[in-house]
Amino acid sequence: MLGCRYTGNKVECGDTLHGLIENAYGVESWQVQGADWMEGERYEVSATMPESGTREIGRRMMRRLLAERFGIEFHTVRKEFPVFAMVAASGGVKLKEVEKPASFKLGITAGQGDDTLRFEGKPGIPISSFVAYLRGPAGRPIVDETGLTGYYAIDVEWVRDPAERKNAGILTTLGKIGLKLESRKKTYDVMVIDKASKEPAEN
Repeated sequence: MLGCRYTGNKVECGDTLHGLIENAYGVESWQVQGADWMEGERYEVSATMPESGTREIGRRMMRRLLAERFGIEFHTVRKEFPVFAMVAASGGVKLKEVEKPASFKLGITAGQGDDTLRFEGKPGIPISSFVAYLRGPAGRPIVDETGLTGYYAIDVEWVRDPAERKNAGILTTLGKIGLKLESRKKTYDVMVIDKASKEPAEN
């Protein structure tokens, strides 16, 4: 397992220390700076929350566990990063809004044409989920400035270019659905890890 699952009153995680910190504090990977080993060693964590536990309670438990077991100490600094802002293109957004679904799926599959890939978000997804998915191909943070608050069916296809960053071709298709990315700069809080133990303390 990679990442953390919050099921009932159980918290189960399998990740690097860097990943565990990201999950516990609800930050992106680029908002955590620490020793190189923190992105290599994997750890398995299992904890029990109160019966009325929520995801936020689970995260607070993880923060306490990181301090007690790994001796995590950090300070926070403000740092400017290059980002993309997702905005409406000049012709306006070309997405079909749907009723809020009970659940939704999103991801990339093989397209219908030769050497093509296809992104589908169905039956409809919030723009925030689409933005979160695009951060990997973009290689930098993306902030949503579309003003879109509903759920939208998304279906775009593009020709795969082996020379591009993984799945980066999706970024060139955004115009088909009336969206675009603009380069900006934005300041974020960054956690600088001052102290962390590679060997966690015993229970």
